[in-house]
Amino acid sequence: MLTSDPAVVSSWTGRIDVVARGMQNGLEYLWWDGDGWNGWESLGGGLSSSPALSSWGSNRLDVFVRGEEMHLWHRAWDGTRWQRWQDLGGVLYGDPSAVSWGENRLDVFYPGKDSQLKHRGWEDSNWSTEEDLGGFVSAGVGVSSWAQGRLDCFTQSGDSGLWHKWFT
Repeated sequence: MLTSDPAVVSSWTGRIDVVARGMQNGLEYLWWDGDGWNGWESLGGGLSSSPALSSWGSNRLDVFVRGEEMHLWHRAWDGTRWQRWQDLGGVLYGDPSAVSWGENRLDVFYPGKDSQLKHRGWEDSNWSTEEDLGGFVSAGVGVSSWAQGRLDCFTQSGDSGLWHKWFT
């Protein structure tokens, strides 16, 4: 049984990868390999949000969650095995959202403790520091990349309207 919304991505042609928070607040992983469903596999962790899932390369997965202490946590599949959980810090007041617009590039967005949009980026083996993007975020964040280097973020604003911010 699941206790969060699932996050879904395809890490290569013919494959579907799914993650969600399980009954014990750990991360659960399920995948389709073209012939059938495999899993659920427990990946542990103490989640307090729905997960975000992204893939920047063939057979590469990156999962982001809010941990029980409200920090942003990351876990990656490198094509061979799952890496250990990595605490990226920050204080999240909602679900994270993640996207990749190129190989070895990730962007993660989330509502911070001051209700402003926050961002962390991964490029060439390095995480950026937390960046404050402003606004007033009252819900989770949706993010999309429709061109290399272009990111579009959507969230609910304080007046229940849709807030859109883009980056190039």
